[in-house]
Amino acid sequence: MSDTAGIVIPAPSWTPTNPAYHADRSHWSSSMLKTFRESPALAQGIYITGDFSGPETSHSMIIGSLVNVLLLEPERWDIDVWVVDVDGRNAKTFKQAVATFPERLVVTRKEAEEATFVAQAIKEPRTKMAEVGQALLMGGIGYAEYAHRWIDPTGVPCKSKVDRAIVLSSRATIVEMKTSRDPRPRQFEKQFNDMEYYLQGAFNRRGGRFAFGEDPTLIVAAIGNIQPYSVYVYEVDPEYLIDAADEIEANLEELAHRLSGELPWCTADEMLSDDRLPVLRQPYYARRKRSTQAVIQLLGD
Repeated sequence: MSDTAGIVIPAPSWTPTNPAYHADRSHWSSSMLKTFRESPALAQGIYITGDFSGPETSHSMIIGSLVNVLLLEPERWDIDVWVVDVDGRNAKTFKQAVATFPERLVVTRKEAEEATFVAQAIKEPRTKMAEVGQALLMGGIGYAEYAHRWIDPTGVPCKSKVDRAIVLSSRATIVEMKTSRDPRPRQFEKQFNDMEYYLQGAFNRRGGRFAFGEDPTLIVAAIGNIQPYSVYVYEVDPEYLIDAADEIEANLEELAHRLSGELPWCTADEMLSDDRLPVLRQPYYARRKRSTQAVIQLLGD
């Protein structure tokens, strides 16, 4: 139990392994909801009927998962991870290991080494900000990989697994760890928006309301995954999350209607706006490039 000034974070009642958490299709996570936002039909095929395979795991996601184990649950490395002494995933021995250890995260030697370098930025902090990250992720009272499930007011069964749940400044707090090529404020702010981390955060805060009895503070520890492996820690502005919370609410309400059969999972009408097909236009960056080229040509003439 984590308790500061009367604020209590209860011990998790659900402690699934990472593979077990992701294999659970009875409750909807933020990543599953993201797939639903992109395509209800795809979400149905993956999570309801099982007709489609799930999204492929990217290199950055693999490194992030390894770093999570190294920092948050190092005792589970030999249980959850299998390292194959090869450089690439196309090696025969790697494919054999994937088939042999379906319950583990099978990675190459290079991937394990890369994750180790990233984790060292927190384990052996070289800056004040890295020390803050270490304290939040590894020190004090709290629960790592805090998982819980709830039945949302919309009727959708939901689940969440946050990197760390702690009490900070007398408030329940969620600490999320993200790896990034460039964790500096201006660059990471763009990644936070483009990767929809703000929506993930809003979903996890919604879950925190049921787990902790209040909307938790959201803190993000961003760790560079290339040299010099810089660390930056951010508190997410609650105002930033207001619109995100409204979007999550709308997503869950729509999902509830699909699950109940009140709305179909896919119709052609959904692609129409004002009875017109969507129009493809030249993107902004392409227009800007053409304009720049035209200016250069005029100056040359």
